[in-house]
Amino acid sequence: MRSIRLLAATAALATTALGLGSTTASATVTPKMPCFGGVQNHPELATTWPGFPTELVKGGPAVESTVTFQNSVDHEVKDFQTSLYVAYLSGALPAGSFAVELKAPGGEWTKVDFGTGDFSSIINSGTYQLPKDASLTLALRIAATATAPAGTYQAMESGGSALLEDDSDTFVPLDPAEQKPASNQNGTGVCTQFVGYAFHGFAVVDSATTATPPAMQAARTGR
Repeated sequence: MRSIRLLAATAALATTALGLGSTTASATVTPKMPCFGGVQNHPELATTWPGFPTELVKGGPAVESTVTFQNSVDHEVKDFQTSLYVAYLSGALPAGSFAVELKAPGGEWTKVDFGTGDFSSIINSGTYQLPKDASLTLALRIAATATAPAGTYQAMESGGSALLEDDSDTFVPLDPAEQKPASNQNGTGVCTQFVGYAFHGFAVVDSATTATPPAMQAARTGR
């Protein structure tokens, strides 16, 4: 379970590093960098993703599913950057392997770029604010194009918040003795990032009559 949590946290941080989900950028603003002690805490939002298919047919219709991130951490979650990650487990993933549409709350269906890919592709699915006890539901449509190789895949919908500098009134560092700030720093220097994630294993097949591979991984949540 720890490896799953680290993978999700890594994906969330990678999304941030790639700039996915950002709506504005400014070369004149220098962001505050309080996390000299690192991002040590990754509280998880309860995340569910029903309806994702175990099988997609090459050139077949899109299948719709919904993923819901529930703010279960008793704290406002700011700038929650979400992404859809798709990996082909048997080789390189050609560009245009999947047609993907996204519907955000209150929005319309919008096509999103699957990207060029290699062995995987990360797709921006937006940045959102989650007040305490709020939830975020995204609808996704995904179809395998004729370009998609037949075989086994893994999909992950994940999100990571803006970094929150920990303090004694909010969070307790994992090891306070090792997380003391330097003499010229304020605060603990340890940061928290709220994350949420759900996994699905699925197959791409040449026709609807092809049997689904055995032991296909069911949906995984962070719990």
